[in-house]
Amino acid sequence: TMQLEFFGEQFERSKCGKTCDNCRAGRQAEARDLTNVAKDMLQLLSQLSSQKKGRGVTLAQLSEIYRGSKAKSHTKFLNLPQLRGLYGGGSKFKKDDLDRITHSLILEKILVERGEQTASGFTSDYVHPGDNAHAIEYGQRKFHVDFPKKMSAATRAPQRGKENDSKTPSSSKSKA
Repeated sequence: TMQLEFFGEQFERSKCGKTCDNCRAGRQAEARDLTNVAKDMLQLLSQLSSQKKGRGVTLAQLSEIYRGSKAKSHTKFLNLPQLRGLYGGGSKFKKDDLDRITHSLILEKILVERGEQTASGFTSDYVHPGDNAHAIEYGQRKFHVDFPKKMSAATRAPQRGKENDSKTPSSSKSKA
């Protein structure tokens, strides 16, 4: 279900019936309260929008600035010191984890992407506060994201095909 949710599909875990690879391998989800991260990202979006003066903020730009990217493609024309501790606020997250978080922000309508035509005539997807942004900002709603629970080596299922590797003799072919 974590993979389905990542791609925007809702599926009740109880209906799986241990038929998916994750359930059969004993992998479980761990819900983390990331309400403060959601608040930070909404505040960062507001500040970036102010600095960009209507030029729009993409989800990638928001995510990379939150991670602390120094890439000119994301930081050009920005006054990073004015972002008051939000620039790099998500540096503890791996890129994949932050992608999971930003996708969840979209799915839960805390953020929304809208296609907008740029001055040069191209269409770009820009991020804006969603219907549930206000409830997050004012503490009326929590934001949780499911992450794969870390498993110990003892609880991991053996990988398929590995048990036969030691029985397969190594053959050396001679040239004829």
